[in-house]
Amino acid sequence: LLGAAGGAAAAALLAACGGDDGRDEQQGSAGGLVTTPEDTAGKGKQGGVWKHFTRADATHFDSLVSDTSQVVSISGYLAYTKLLKWKTAKFPNLPDGSSEGESATSWEMSPDKLTLTFKLRPDMKFDRRPPTNGRPLDADDVAWSWKKYIANNPGARTLAYAPENASAPVESISTPDKGTVVFRMHHPDASIVPLFSAADKFYVFPVEADGKFDPRQEIRGAGPWILEEHVPSVRFIWARNPDYYVKGRPFPDKVEVPIVPDPTSQLSQFKAGNIYSDVHGGFGGFQLEIVPTHKELPDTLIYEAPVFPERNIWYMTFGYEGNSPFKDTRMRQAMSMMIDREAYADVIDNRDKFAAQGLELKWEQCTILGAGWGDYWLDPRDEARFGPNHKYLKHDIAEAKKLMAAAGFPNGAEFDFYWLNDNTFGALYNNIVQLYHAMFNDAGLRGNLKGLPFNQWVDQIVQAYFYREFTAGTKKGFNGAQLMAERPFATPANLIASTLHYLGGAFHGMTPDGRDAHKGDPKLNEMSEKINLEFDRKRQIELVHDVIRYVAQQAYHIPQGTSAKQFQLIWPVLSGYNATIAPPNFTNWGDALLDIWIDTTKAPIKSA
Repeated sequence: LLGAAGGAAAAALLAACGGDDGRDEQQGSAGGLVTTPEDTAGKGKQGGVWKHFTRADATHFDSLVSDTSQVVSISGYLAYTKLLKWKTAKFPNLPDGSSEGESATSWEMSPDKLTLTFKLRPDMKFDRRPPTNGRPLDADDVAWSWKKYIANNPGARTLAYAPENASAPVESISTPDKGTVVFRMHHPDASIVPLFSAADKFYVFPVEADGKFDPRQEIRGAGPWILEEHVPSVRFIWARNPDYYVKGRPFPDKVEVPIVPDPTSQLSQFKAGNIYSDVHGGFGGFQLEIVPTHKELPDTLIYEAPVFPERNIWYMTFGYEGNSPFKDTRMRQAMSMMIDREAYADVIDNRDKFAAQGLELKWEQCTILGAGWGDYWLDPRDEARFGPNHKYLKHDIAEAKKLMAAAGFPNGAEFDFYWLNDNTFGALYNNIVQLYHAMFNDAGLRGNLKGLPFNQWVDQIVQAYFYREFTAGTKKGFNGAQLMAERPFATPANLIASTLHYLGGAFHGMTPDGRDAHKGDPKLNEMSEKINLEFDRKRQIELVHDVIRYVAQQAYHIPQGTSAKQFQLIWPVLSGYNATIAPPNFTNWGDALLDIWIDTTKAPIKSA
């Protein structure tokens, strides 16, 4: 709770956002409102139209040159295939994080972990339209796609080794025959198979994309859906791929996807039955409108997300230049202890308001990993397992002030608080900035809010400590702190290598002694490298837990306050919703959504 030591500003924000400073600890009962997922794929029928939506148009369709969500979630997810994909589970079981073949039927790792050989699926066919004309996917397509990917895509820094990108594993590719692809590693990497399964990484395009059609404007994939129509800024229409390798899938004949950027319009279109999918989640959604909308439209169904988010999306990072107070570990620890995670659950995750509506919000506290990573995650509230460093993830204003005084700031300190101010991440991100700003100010750490537009924020703050660029003098670091918005990762090892190793593609700077933040913490660099080399799952989990504890103590990243299972509201015409569950990472139309079918006997097509 907000605590006696200076809670006025944070309490005011809590009240404004709908919380209650005098709340108790009781959570509401589900009250029968939440629907239990049911696997209905066995009685699924072919046909019908899935009325979906998207919040933004595609920047373009070439996911070999871009790993942004505006590209990959529209082209890659629906129309192209990866070598592997995540193995799903059926509710109530949870996926184990393993992979299965997609473009490949099988794969084999050599005993020395340096050679990964894929055998390709012979019945994987590209789009029937020219210039691919329904021909089979082969090794030439994989090799051509790989070369283009590593030359152009920022996400390749995770996969493709180069002297300037020494933490990535893949050194070369070869194709002994049309059905075989061999990747040679520079060094072993325990995440390599999941990386080839990740939804934001490598997709296979046809070689015809080299001059015979424009992959930025057209799509010729082998995935479950074929792009039938795209009217820029208006809509997408996808048609079922009749040659998709999973026989009898997808179920719907089409997916209609209007582009609806305004959340209010999304909600009105949902209420009118013009959108079947959930519109209440996401960065600009209406979570607190779920129960009122369900009461208004009782045919709709409320679901709870089947897994916790794995992502620690919104976390604080620091700049170490000039007279930054955050060169001192104690100042970073103090900031972490100023965050009231219970209040975060109420203000940001709406715990109290859901309870008042009859829904129990399930939430957990974040570390550098979210609770969705299962046994890789370590609960800070379990003091016995977490150990003494749990205290740095616990709300304690008195101790925070002692730490500031010991660091030479008995009267608190000022700092520049950088944030993204162009609404890219919507109201949720903005609310977290305001909540943290109030909590820090109340405890004596006075943030001067400095909002930046996206490109400037990325260039000057997010990428301020990229090793190559900093060494070359094109990045300068910064002085202060910022609220990060991070992308997903394929595995905990991949997350740690990307965000905590100085050569990682999402490294944001850290230093144990206030110097050379672009070089990172030597201890963390070594810990990350050991995790990448550890193929035994039990031992890797132990090493990840050591990193979680160490980062909590050093407070290089102050993790997102909590992560909660969001509620979702859908029309029952989408049969089998949430019954197929994919591991953490982006949900792909080729895995978790593949078993959903259109039940035309249900609302809004027919009254239930």
